[in-house]
Order: sequence, then structure tokens, then C-alpha cells
Amino acid sequence: MPEISTRTFFKNFFSLGAVQVINSLLQLVVVPFVISRIGIAQFGVVAVAQVVVNYMATFTDYHFNQSGTKAVSLNTKDKIFLSDLFSKVYVVKLLLIALALLVLLLLFFLFPFIRENFLLYLLSFVYVLGYALQPVWFLQGVEKMQWIAAASLGSRVLFVGLILLFMKNAGDSWQYLFFLGVGLVITGLASILFVYKRFGLKWRMPAVNEIREEIKTGWHITASNISMNIMQYGNLFILRVFATDVIAGYFSVAERVFFTMKYALSIFSQAIFPGMCRAATQSKIILAGFIRKFFVPFFVLVIAGSMTVYLLATQILGFFLDSVSEDAIFILRTLCIIMPVISLNQPAALTLLAYERNKTYAAVFTTALIINVLSNVILAYYLEAKGTLIAIFITETFITIALWLSMRKTLIDKA
Repeated sequence: MPEISTRTFFKNFFSLGAVQVINSLLQLVVVPFVISRIGIAQFGVVAVAQVVVNYMATFTDYHFNQSGTKAVSLNTKDKIFLSDLFSKVYVVKLLLIALALLVLLLLFFLFPFIRENFLLYLLSFVYVLGYALQPVWFLQGVEKMQWIAAASLGSRVLFVGLILLFMKNAGDSWQYLFFLGVGLVITGLASILFVYKRFGLKWRMPAVNEIREEIKTGWHITASNISMNIMQYGNLFILRVFATDVIAGYFSVAERVFFTMKYALSIFSQAIFPGMCRAATQSKIILAGFIRKFFVPFFVLVIAGSMTVYLLATQILGFFLDSVSEDAIFILRTLCIIMPVISLNQPAALTLLAYERNKTYAAVFTTALIINVLSNVILAYYLEAKGTLIAIFITETFITIALWLSMRKTLIDKA
């Protein structure tokens, strides 16, 4: 069995999980307050802006949360290697931040609803900067999940405090993403300084060819991450093209509950991935045993959680909205049905990354992106929110099947 133990896994999982629950609750608690101040239509504007900055944040993360984590986990004792890697990652990130800002300026000319709220979008870009600063990839590699959790909790608490103090009316809607970004910037800078001191790292300016190679080798994973991000957040963006801010606002509320549930998948993958990388270097039998040991009980929990939210959908939505429509309940319950399908792709996705099958991984998610966008555009045009839900189900089913088939082929090749 690989180096990671059951005790280590649960320590990592619950370190991230406990604080993520608090983070999610803090954000969910603040949403009714925000809606009461700015209204559901303006909340729809903010939700769509959050989709755009999430795209850009994912782009600046590039492939580091996968390949960076793996490189750190396999070289935890080599300070020279870690120093070089840390320096290279943040130089690349700074270049990507500049490129993301240029993309935002391009969107200004392409979409009228962005142009109408451009100041909000520009201030929201602080979120992209703050997200890029987070050394999550490094801390995940050294399996210090509790430090990730502490930084995340600190940024959320600061965000909620600023919102409660300063948001008063619809004219303050820009504050939501701006303050969320401010919290990330502060904790990101503090975390970088902490990592440098704790692990004795030293700055070294990477050569141009090193930067070029890092960008080149990371593109396949990056394309996959962007595809996943578009599929996760782009549904709301496409829906907004064919519907109103009000409909986007209602869909966003149900979607936020769904995303809170999906955080469990992210936490699980972060906690288990370093151990899977080490298991993959030993044998596929050890890897398979590792997956069975940790994923099967986790999947049972996912089903139980999805059923609970399904049954309590009316009460949960009632916390956010004064009047809960049948459509809103239908949206949330449908997302609960989709949740177990999404969780099933975790072992296959992480296995492909552990074996560095990046091109296969990218091909699956690029194809899924095409399916998602085409089906969503067609179905949302005719059915609005219901069409978007059908598109999500079609896409996630394809991803799960394709990843498992790809994992099976990978394991056969390793025989």
C-alpha cells in the first residue's frame, strides 16, 4: 500500500472538509442578505460576472493543481527543486493574469450585457488575481491540507465581514466579487510568505526556455480544466444569453446549493491524489486497491447527501427566496440526481492524471465541452432552464463513460 495511510487521508479530507463546510455556509448565509440588498435581477448580473472571472481564474491556475501537485509530492525533500518549481509557477501565473485581463477587455466589445456592467467586471478581476496567488498546488503536494483550509476560511470570513458592513443597495452589487477577491489576495500573499519561510525556499528567476516549456507541457491539462470550468459555470452564461437576469438569478441560487455539494468531490480528489500518484508508481493492483478502499464509502456518502438535499429542496430554497417556485425546486432536484453521476468519474479522472495520460484526459473534456455547448445552446433556446438541465445531464453522463473507458485502456496498457 502507498505511503499515505487511512489516518493521513482522513486528516487531509476532514481538514479541508470541515473548513469547506464553514466556507460554504458562510457564502450561502450571505446570499439571502445580498439578494435582499440588490434584488434577484442584479444578483443574476453578479452571478454571470462570477462565471466569467471563474473562467479566467481557472486559466491562470493552468495545470499546476495537477502536475505541480504531483511534482511536489514526489520531491518533498529537495529544496532546490521546490524553489525552482515555485518560482517558475508564479512567473507563468503573472503572464497568464496579464493575458486574462486582455481577454476581459475583448469581452467588453463582444457582449452588450458585459459592456453595460463593465465597471463591475473590472473590479471583479481582483478575484482572478487572488485566486492565482493561492499556493494550493504546493500545499496539496506536501499534504498540508489544514493550511489550505485555514487560508480559505480566513478569506471567506473577511469577505462576509466586508459584505455585511458595506453592501447597502443595488448600486453596491460590484462589492460581492471585489470583496471576495480582496480576501483571496490577502490570504494568498500571506500563504506565499508562509510557504517560503516554512520550507526554506529561495527565489530564482526562471529562464525563458523554462517558461516556454512549462506553458507548452501544461496546455493539455489546462484545456481540460477550462473545459470543465466552462461546463460547470458556462451553463448559467449560456442560459443568460437566451433568458433574463431574473431567470439567471433563480437558476444561480439552485446552482450554488449544487456547487456546495460538489465541493465534496473537490476535497476528496485533493486529499486522495498525492497517494494515488505514489500508488501508480508501484503497480496497477495497488492503485486499484487504493481506489476501492477510499472511493466506495465516499460514493455511498454522495448518494446519501444527494437524496437528503432532494427531499429538503423546498426548505433549502426557502432559505434564499421569499417565494419558492416549482421550477426552482425542479432545478435543484434534477441537479441532485446528476450529482452521483459526476462523482463516478473521480477515480477514472485521477487515474489518468496519475499516469500522465494528459492528451487522453484533454480529449475527453474537449469533446464533452463541444457536446455541452451545442446541446445547451439548442435546448436552452427552446426550453430555457429545463433545456440547460438536460444538457448538463447529457454532458456528465458522457464524461463518466468516456473516462472509465479511457482508464480501462490505460490499465490494460500498463499490464
